[in-house]
This record gives sequence, C-alpha cells and structure tokens, in this order.
Amino acid sequence: MNNIVFSVFDPEWDGGDHKNRWERWRPTLSLLSHDDLAINRIELIVQTHLIEMAQVTIEDMKSVSPETQIIIHKVEMKDPWDFEEVYGSIHDIAESYSFKPKQNNYYAHMSTGTHVS
Repeated sequence: MNNIVFSVFDPEWDGGDHKNRWERWRPTLSLLSHDDLAINRIELIVQTHLIEMAQVTIEDMKSVSPETQIIIHKVEMKDPWDFEEVYGSIHDIAESYSFKPKQNNYYAHMSTGTHVS
C-alpha cells in the first residue's frame, strides 16, 4: 500500500530560503526523514500567495526524498484563522479528490502553525 500524506504548507516553520534552513526543524520536510514510514506522495496544500516561498521547501523535499511525489493544491484564503474559509478550502480538496482506500494509506499532517486547518 502507498502512504499518502495531506499537509498544509506552514510559511513560519517550513518556509525560508536562507542557508541555515537545514539547521532547524521544518515539519513538512521532516515527514520525509522517517526510516520506518516511507511517504509515496505528499498532497501539499499551499495558499496561492505562498507558492513562491513553498517552492524552496518543495525543492528541498525532492532532494531529501526524490522518490516522493509532491502534488500541490493551491487554495485562496484571505484569513487562515477564519475557520469557515479554511474548512471550506480543505473540503473542496477532499470533495474532488479520488480516494482509493484499498490501495493507499492516508494521513493528515499538522504542525504548530497549521492546527487550524
């Protein structure tokens, strides 16, 4: 079975393009460093205005785990603390997603900056 993780890009913890980004914890990147859980695909939810920032993290993820497929889901959120807006965005993704539970294990990943989602 494939392991698929849904994760929300966290600009505070995941983001950054400075050289010392490798010296700190980055929650989405760290998903790919567990020897006992191979991640086949990450469904990364990214606010549209953060796509450019997320690209650095995506490239870092590819360098750490080139076998992991990374799918980007762009969402528009004016206020990431507006529960209705956040849940609506995630609901739209889930509603249109083709889940195959007999073929895949699905996981939801949260970090300190994405707990509202």
